[in-house]
Amino acid sequence: MGAIQHLATWALNLAFAIMLGALASQVWLSSGLSWGGNRKSLAGLTKQPSSWALTAASRLQRILTISTTITLIASTGVLWIEAAVMAELPLLASWDTGITLATSTHFGHAYLVGAAALVVVVFINIFLSKLTTSHQHLRIEQIILAICIGVFAYSRSVVSHAVISGDFTWSVMIDWVHLLLVSLWVGEVLIAGLSVLAKPVGLLQDHRRDCVSYVTALSHSASWGLVGIFITGGLNVWRGLGDVNSVSAITDSAYGITLLLKIVLVIGAAALGGYNRFYVMPDLLQALEKTKQHPTERRFTLILQAEAIILLIVIFVAAILSSTSPPSAS
Repeated sequence: MGAIQHLATWALNLAFAIMLGALASQVWLSSGLSWGGNRKSLAGLTKQPSSWALTAASRLQRILTISTTITLIASTGVLWIEAAVMAELPLLASWDTGITLATSTHFGHAYLVGAAALVVVVFINIFLSKLTTSHQHLRIEQIILAICIGVFAYSRSVVSHAVISGDFTWSVMIDWVHLLLVSLWVGEVLIAGLSVLAKPVGLLQDHRRDCVSYVTALSHSASWGLVGIFITGGLNVWRGLGDVNSVSAITDSAYGITLLLKIVLVIGAAALGGYNRFYVMPDLLQALEKTKQHPTERRFTLILQAEAIILLIVIFVAAILSSTSPPSAS
C-alpha cells in the first residue's frame, strides 16, 4: 500500500506540474501577440501568429484539459488510498471510509476545496474557452485559471508537514510558494522539451520569431523560479530538520537521506538548465534570427529533455519525502 501511495502522489504531482506548465506555456506563446479576428488556437491572439505557434497552442490546450482531469482523478485516488491506510482496509473495501474522510476530517476538507478548484479549471477548459471572443477575455480566463490552480496548490500544502502550526502560517505559505515554483519549473521544462520544442521549428521567419519569444520567456521564468525554489526550499529544509545539528542525524534518518537525494537531483537539473541558459541559449537565439538550421537548436532541446528526465525523478522522490516524517515532527 505504501508503494501505491507513493505512485499515486507522484502521478498527482506530475499531472499538476504539467497542468501548470501548460498554462504558463500558453502565456509564453501568446506574449507579444496582439488581438486579431481569427481565434483559432490562441483564442484570437494573432500578430499573425505562425502556424508553429498555433499548432503548439492547440496541443497545449489539449494537454491542459487532460492534465487537469488526471490531477482531479489522482487527487481523489490519494484520498482513497489515505482512507485505506488509516482504516487498515483493502483499497476496494475503503470507499465508505474515504467518503467519511472527505466530509469529516481536515485532510478531507482540504481535498474538497482543491477538487472544487480543479472542477472550475476543467469547466473553463472544456466549455468557456470556446466562448472567448477577445484578448481581454482570454487574460481574464487565464487569471481565473491561475487563481484556481493556486487554491488547489494551497489545499495540498495544508495537508503537508508544514501545517503543524496551523493552516494560515508562514510555514504553509512558504511550502505553498515552493510547491508552485517547483511545479512551474518541472511543468514548463517538460512541456518545452517534450512538446513545444520537440520538433524542429522550421525555416520560416514568423515561426522562428515566435520561437525566440517563447524561449526567452521560458528562460526568464525558469531563472527567476529557480531563485525562489532555492530560497523557499532552504526555508523548508530548515523547518523540516528542526533542531538537528549533526550530519549523522541527517544521514541516519529516512527523511534526511531522501532529502539529500532530492537536493542532489535538483542541483543536477539546475546545472543543466544553467548550462542551457548561459552557454547554449545565446547561440540558439542568434541561430533563430537566421533562416538556416543550426545544431544549437537540437542541442538546446536535448538538454531540456535530459533536465526533464531528472525532474521526473525529483517529483517521485518528493512524493516519498511528503509521506516521510521529518525530524522536527518527532
